[in-house]
Amino acid sequence: MKHLKKFNENIAQRHLNVLEVLRDIFAELIDDASIQVNISLESMNKLLLEVKPWTKTQSMATEMTTEEMIGRYEKYLELVKDIEVCYKRATDELPDVKSELMVSVDNRIYMYFNLPTDPRTTMKWTDVDHMSDEELFRPID
Repeated sequence: MKHLKKFNENIAQRHLNVLEVLRDIFAELIDDASIQVNISLESMNKLLLEVKPWTKTQSMATEMTTEEMIGRYEKYLELVKDIEVCYKRATDELPDVKSELMVSVDNRIYMYFNLPTDPRTTMKWTDVDHMSDEELFRPID
């Protein structure tokens, strides 16, 4: 039981480290009051970072002039460029974390970060067939 507790603490600490790195990288965007940035745990090993290019009080369905529309989309283009820079930095600083960047039709930007796990917990059942009892039941360091 002691080994399992230590294993869980190590995994939790690694997840917190990833979250801390992402918060540092995206800090400027998180602090920007003109957009919404949400970081949530999508599953046990997947973080979702979602960027909405408008505030809660702003609507994308407002009437505007062509100049206002051009201004809004120029700002959106700058935001996408900033996000791309942050995303590339995140992938550089977290090389063991698989990630994916997507833009939805409603202009929301989604980034998924698969949190690092211990390979001993992600093996396939077919792998177990070829392992000895010593390998299967060894204590976790």
